[in-house]
Amino acid sequence: MKIKKYKKPCPGCGELFLEDATLRAYDEYIESMPECWHTYSEILGREYGSAECFNVHRITLDAYAAQHLGKQRERKARQSANLHLIGLYLVFGKKALHAEVLQFFKQATDLKYDWPLRTRLEWPTWMTVEEVVKATTPEEHQELVTKWGQSVWNAYSEFHDEIAQTYQEFLKDYQNKIRKVDLREKNK
Repeated sequence: MKIKKYKKPCPGCGELFLEDATLRAYDEYIESMPECWHTYSEILGREYGSAECFNVHRITLDAYAAQHLGKQRERKARQSANLHLIGLYLVFGKKALHAEVLQFFKQATDLKYDWPLRTRLEWPTWMTVEEVVKATTPEEHQELVTKWGQSVWNAYSEFHDEIAQTYQEFLKDYQNKIRKVDLREKNK
């Protein structure tokens, strides 16, 4: 008699995966199935191994993390959720240059910040790692990752204004912190 295997949904992105008892390693604070994390790792491996594929690496990081918000009561999960949603906002909402996106991430990791809670989407319609991992050429990889990022950003449409506001508030707080540090340095 053949044993029937059932797919289980990833608690983050909702994609269905066959469980694989041999897979264990994944980043616990973002709450993904090991099978989902493994597929994501394949995509990362492709990007690290190809300069052409690496061109969309920032979108890969942001799309995956925005789909896997984690336990929002934990500061690290809130930081991850907000940073990656803002990353998607900068790329797809604001059409920012890559340098501006990188500048934001540098600033955000410099400042200990109290990020707001983010809400997990109930039934999102978005692409997942299962679609992206099927790319067979660097061009197709770039196209699929870009579509994936756009689909994740679109799924958060009801929160676009809130995410943009969080970004603006962060920039204001960051600039105030820099001014305070500069004043202290001046007064030494």
